[in-house]
Amino acid sequence: MDSPAEKDKTIKAFQESQEQYRYVVNNLKEVVFQTDPAGKWTFLNPAWTEITGYHIEESIGTNIINYIHSDDRQQSLDTYRNLIDRKIEFCRYTVRFVTKEKDLRWTEIFACLTFDAENNITGITGTLNDVTERILLLNELQQAKETAEEAFREKSGELRAAHQQLLDIIDFLPDATFVVNQEKKVIAWNKSMEKMTGVPKEEILGKGDQAYSIPFFGSKEKVLIDYIFLTDKEKLNNKQIQIIGTTYYLERFVPSLNKGEGAYLWAMASPLFDSEGNLVGAIQSIRDITHRKRYEDAIAAEKEKLAVTLRSIGDGVITTDTNHNIELVNKAAEDITGWTQEEASGRPLDKVFHLAEEKSGQVYSKPLEEILKNPNNTDITSHIILMAKDGARKIITLNVSRIKDKDDIGNVLVFRDITERKRLEAQLALSQKMESIGQLAAGIAHEINTPMQYVGDNTRFLQDAFQDFHDVLKSYRELIQAAEEEGVSKELSAKVRQKEKDIDIDYLIGEIPQAIAQSLDGIKRVSQIVLAMKEFSHPGKKEKTLSDINRAIASTVIISRNEWKYVSDLETILEPNLPLVKCVIDEINQVILNMIINAAHSIKEVVEKNSAPKGKITIITRNAGTHVQILISDTGAGIPPSIIQKIYEPFFTTKEVGKGTGQGLAIAHDIIINKHKGNLNVESELGKGTTFTISLPLTETDSNN
Repeated sequence: MDSPAEKDKTIKAFQESQEQYRYVVNNLKEVVFQTDPAGKWTFLNPAWTEITGYHIEESIGTNIINYIHSDDRQQSLDTYRNLIDRKIEFCRYTVRFVTKEKDLRWTEIFACLTFDAENNITGITGTLNDVTERILLLNELQQAKETAEEAFREKSGELRAAHQQLLDIIDFLPDATFVVNQEKKVIAWNKSMEKMTGVPKEEILGKGDQAYSIPFFGSKEKVLIDYIFLTDKEKLNNKQIQIIGTTYYLERFVPSLNKGEGAYLWAMASPLFDSEGNLVGAIQSIRDITHRKRYEDAIAAEKEKLAVTLRSIGDGVITTDTNHNIELVNKAAEDITGWTQEEASGRPLDKVFHLAEEKSGQVYSKPLEEILKNPNNTDITSHIILMAKDGARKIITLNVSRIKDKDDIGNVLVFRDITERKRLEAQLALSQKMESIGQLAAGIAHEINTPMQYVGDNTRFLQDAFQDFHDVLKSYRELIQAAEEEGVSKELSAKVRQKEKDIDIDYLIGEIPQAIAQSLDGIKRVSQIVLAMKEFSHPGKKEKTLSDINRAIASTVIISRNEWKYVSDLETILEPNLPLVKCVIDEINQVILNMIINAAHSIKEVVEKNSAPKGKITIITRNAGTHVQILISDTGAGIPPSIIQKIYEPFFTTKEVGKGTGQGLAIAHDIIINKHKGNLNVESELGKGTTFTISLPLTETDSNN
């Protein structure tokens, strides 16, 4: 069973993992997004607001298509269908997004499907990259190209100038870019290409036969730009290439770059046409995305680490979004609630997580809202019933925490099924009670036997006395009859007097009332013991009711009398008109009995060890305003300071093996502190004695103050 500290450690590890994940995502300049299968946003990082002007909160739940320019929507829908139909593994294409200010931003979309453990599609994840500047530059390039072609027909000098302008534009593009003519010879190789490959343009310009691939692979290989010149059938052979319109996209790892460490490259290639629509060449742009891929790998590793952690912990974990819709259900939560991740995902929490108050059975209609009303009231440790999917009722402890970034982004619920623990606690309490009753049984039998012995002796005496009186009465009747018939003879009168003398009638007249009084007193004492035993051992309801603490103490003192009467005197100083306390009275009886027995055993140790006279146990009750206090003091051996912090630990005892279970004070601590929200304090001086102070709250608001 995990301790509260271990549970807090698990929650902290979970939150730290999420913070690391959020930090990486929130600092990317590209938009990181997730959608459900219908295309509705479920996650966006802050770059979304930077690019579009829309706030994340107003965008979540809306469809991606709503933000795409109407002229580009069909292209996006066609690509989306190919992705959903699994005709392509990923998609990469460029569309225009309409910002909140109604401006247009060219955005490059890279996306792929996400799946659950059963390989079912759960949505789409990917990135959006603002390529407006590059597109504008490419448009300028195309416009410049067209201008150059027109100028070529008019004036070769102007054509050369325009051509140089094109080269200048290409040269200053941020992405590594090169251009080939229709013979696939390099006619442009910009500064970024020189930096990426280490090859100056003077060494590559005019070369063909795939010479542009050698700086990347060390040999001639087919690269993306080559596919523009292939037939449609040849293009389809490479499943990694995505074609949207006339633009080709490819992502590839190149081991030779970055001084042999390798690099992830993203490439885009497009054909170039003359004014007549004839293919005259192609252009390819290359971007090093190694840094981004490492971020993605780190995020994936962190997510896997988090997933393994959640699968491994014994506590149930459910996370929700800000609308209280379920996002995650771990294995333990599946076992406790009966709902699988697939069944619960996307459902409102109150449709899956059914909670009820243990005593009244009242169902919480909106459990999360009610818990979060008070920011300090996020920990519920008792009286909460979870109704599982199959109808089973389980007792749980529950902790709720908000997941925060700059604002709340969701909630995490950590809970534990303590049904079996509660059952074992009840069994342990009953076992302890039965142990106490068994321990007291011999003493109670002795307490009852003493008055019953003189009740029996007196009853036999009265039986014999009655027989003697019967004989005398018979003689009196003979005397009366003789007096009525013949007169009383001296012999008969002497016989009657002798009978009175024989039975010692004066003694009987004096002793019979005492015998009757002693018998009545014995019967009263037995009745008190039986009543006290009945009140102590009666299996009352486990609900708190207004109870008389003074009466409970009096009953417990009676049934424990044989435990203390030979070694100590016991004095009770009970405050009159003590307020009734709302408690489970048989549990309080158990605590008081444990305290009295412990006190008696401590005094017995001193008496036997030092041949000392009787000690003393004092029990005091008093009204402390918000609490009722019970003070139980003894003149026993006291508790050594070295162990006083351990006395409430389960199974801790200083008694010899077989003479104590170490459960008495542990159960007392649980009953007073946890179940009744009171306080239990101890003061002890070695060789002088010990005082336990029990404080029970008079109202719920006074608990544990």
